[in-house]
Amino acid sequence: MTIVLPVRTRRVRRQRSATGPANVPPPACDRVPRVARMLALAHHWRGLIRDGVVKDQASLSRLVGVSRARVTQVMDLLYLSAAIQEEVLDLRATTTGRDPVHHRDLTRIAAEPAWDAQRRLWRATNLAAAPRAGAIPAGGPAGARSPL
Repeated sequence: MTIVLPVRTRRVRRQRSATGPANVPPPACDRVPRVARMLALAHHWRGLIRDGVVKDQASLSRLVGVSRARVTQVMDLLYLSAAIQEEVLDLRATTTGRDPVHHRDLTRIAAEPAWDAQRRLWRATNLAAAPRAGAIPAGGPAGARSPL
């Protein structure tokens, strides 16, 4: 015995609820550059190892769920000179587009053991010219008149 029943299927389309007026673009959100977050993470991880929370980088990688190679990549940022680390941590938040400094740039600089050579590489690659938080733009503060 076979029972055949007519079944109607209806595709339900959900409308996304609008949170604001339709013509207003979403507000630009500031985001801290990725390399600044990675450098802060490296300092945090170094503290975990120093305080004995984790034994070494291998146990840290198991704890946080990333590969040992990735932990090493992040921890290598600690080889940057203190002045460069400070500038990286002071980078201005990115509102649109790409971050001004990338991890690849910093690993190349961190591979140089001499801090004075690191500073030369930092300046030569124009990374030092990236806008920093609290930095006054080249034309002076906004609204300032030129003395000329």
